[in-house]
Amino acid sequence: MGSLQDQAKALGVQRESYLLEFEEQGREPEGFVAPFQIRDWGVQAYEGEAPDIKWLIKDVLPQGTASLIASMGGVGKSYLILATAIAIASRPSTLSGRFALGGEVVDHGPVVVVSAEDSHTAIHRRISQITTPEQRKNLKDNLFIIPLPDAGGSVTLMRHRNGEYEMTETWHWLCREVAKIPGLKLLALDPLQVFVQADITSDPAAAQVWWSAVSALCAATGACVLAAHHMRKDGGLSIETLLQAREAIRGTTGLVDGARWVYALWMATVEEREKASAALDEALGAMTMIKGGVCKSNEFGSDKITIYIRDESGLLKDRTDEVADCLELYAALSDEQIREIFLEIVRRWEERDPFSPHYNGKDRYLGNWIAMQYGIDKDTAKDYVDGWLSKRNLVKETHPARKGAMALRRRETP
Repeated sequence: MGSLQDQAKALGVQRESYLLEFEEQGREPEGFVAPFQIRDWGVQAYEGEAPDIKWLIKDVLPQGTASLIASMGGVGKSYLILATAIAIASRPSTLSGRFALGGEVVDHGPVVVVSAEDSHTAIHRRISQITTPEQRKNLKDNLFIIPLPDAGGSVTLMRHRNGEYEMTETWHWLCREVAKIPGLKLLALDPLQVFVQADITSDPAAAQVWWSAVSALCAATGACVLAAHHMRKDGGLSIETLLQAREAIRGTTGLVDGARWVYALWMATVEEREKASAALDEALGAMTMIKGGVCKSNEFGSDKITIYIRDESGLLKDRTDEVADCLELYAALSDEQIREIFLEIVRRWEERDPFSPHYNGKDRYLGNWIAMQYGIDKDTAKDYVDGWLSKRNLVKETHPARKGAMALRRRETP
């Protein structure tokens, strides 16, 4: 490697060679319009206070976002999309305190939903179940729901032709049509795979073409475009985190990465359902308790998970706060119950049948006895026992009646 001066000279020669090559290729063709001017976007364009995010649903969905919502089949995604559309399209005077997808709807305006699977009668029944006649009057000219089975059949928005992916004439027509709706807030396409005659779940190039077109429509109209998609068949069975939910979405990483916002819905685990069932005193089946959250966003970070419980109509209702409050009460032992537990510990020690400190001690383990006696889950009971041991309210000692085995004893106070 030569000196710094030699390197600089070599770079200068290389630069001159590039410039000469470009000059020989000639200027841009007539009519060419440069997409941008570099000098227009110096750092001075970013001076002052950065603008806040403009929310459609506060802390959940920013305005004008290319979006994806995914779940296993049968979870209730389509119905939830419809309820979200109604909340956004409802004028402020008709549905105060409107909420959707775990957040407050803070802007409203026209919404278009294109449903490729639900019929006119099915959608009609759903709307009737979640709105009153007066609310439906106030949705007039603000909510448009196209049931494709009754409105002309299938629609192809993207296809694979001559070895390339391209948006169709129908897509461009749809873009022109929605652009005519002033103040459009949301365009929902349910489900994505019906509108795409291309391997969008396997080929990243297909996903790139799709999201480029959708992002351009979002930029032109200021509306969110929300496509409904599926998780893998086994994808929603053991999810505990938003990252796991993101990884369970069907398709290549390009499909998720290309979207600016992704919302996932998945079934609660058996343990979560059992705890919530006991706390709420409700029987919650596998498809009754559903969890959801933003698992990908280019605008903000969020770890909030919403708990939905299906109501009589089949709609997923946000009951996050109620479930949390009931679980807290369910998990908490009263002062009187704690006094009873410590009296029992003393009694069992004195009667030569002490509690075991070990989790695998089965019926002798104190945590199992607490869970059985007071109706709380075993993990919460174990947390109580571990806490008392760490604070030395309880101590482990050998008991003569147990042949040297460790047992729980209440610590003697001075």
